[in-house]
Amino acid sequence: METIADVQKYLALKLPTKKNNDTYRNKQAKRILEQSALYAGLIIYKKQDKRLSEKNWNINAEGKHKPIISVETHQKIQLKLKSPKKQYKTKYKEEFPLSGILKCNGCNKNMTYNFSTSKSGKKIGYYRCLSYECSYKKKNINKILVESEFLEYLKSISFENNYAFIIEDVTKSILKEKNEKIKFDKIRLNNKINQTQESIINLIDKLSLEKYKHIHDDIALLLYEKKKEKLELEINLENLNKDNDLDKYLPQIVNIFRDLSLHWSSLNKKSQRSFNNLIFPQGISFTLEEKITTPLISKPFNVYSKDIKEEGNLVELRGLEPLTSTLPV
Repeated sequence: METIADVQKYLALKLPTKKNNDTYRNKQAKRILEQSALYAGLIIYKKQDKRLSEKNWNINAEGKHKPIISVETHQKIQLKLKSPKKQYKTKYKEEFPLSGILKCNGCNKNMTYNFSTSKSGKKIGYYRCLSYECSYKKKNINKILVESEFLEYLKSISFENNYAFIIEDVTKSILKEKNEKIKFDKIRLNNKINQTQESIINLIDKLSLEKYKHIHDDIALLLYEKKKEKLELEINLENLNKDNDLDKYLPQIVNIFRDLSLHWSSLNKKSQRSFNNLIFPQGISFTLEEKITTPLISKPFNVYSKDIKEEGNLVELRGLEPLTSTLPV
């Protein structure tokens, strides 16, 4: 066992749970390790009374109780606790875009990742489950396999052309609200710029007056800050003017929803992870049969996915309530 977390997992597996069905925590495992001297048959107690300097305990003696571990084991444990923590580098993180959302179907824990070298010397990527509690024997999933299945799943929840009007209507509504917000932000910024300009003029006037001579440096500093503030406000206003034509993004947004897999493939790794979290807020699982289980999907995908649009799953036009003629008299 290399870490305190390893000890905690070992204790959780080997020892019975508590009365409240709670398991052993990391801090409890650490306390057991720190008390290894007691288990080695030693009594070690060091403490300095903060109020009375003459009260200083420094006990290091062999106890009368029977040890259950050797002194050598105790020393190794303490050396391990005092040694710097091992830093695990994630240099391959950019190569595994599903890290963070891919969960093991056996234990629902997040899967880690790495490369293995085959006999031919070729590096093969794998997503792996390292949980001690997992009941699955097969712990590795080929990177290419799971990512290709993921792309196929994205295609299955993409919007068909018949439903593109929904995305257009929703997007237009959002863009309209965004344009209204930009409109009010521009008014607010213009008012703020005018107020700042008035403050600048007042400060310049004060600099020319004799009665403010003793605080001349303070006024000059405040004037500099106001001019800097005005410049930042003007830059923000200019940026709003540039982004005002949001309707031009409508075709791009509709195309994204028509083929989510194509859009995902075009993103950089950081954006892919943001996309994953947006569409699959609770992550995805990959079964032993090498299929993605049906995950929780963000709206509107969970409403208009192709699986729901099958004829057998559609609600009749009359709704969910039974016809009056079918009710008992």
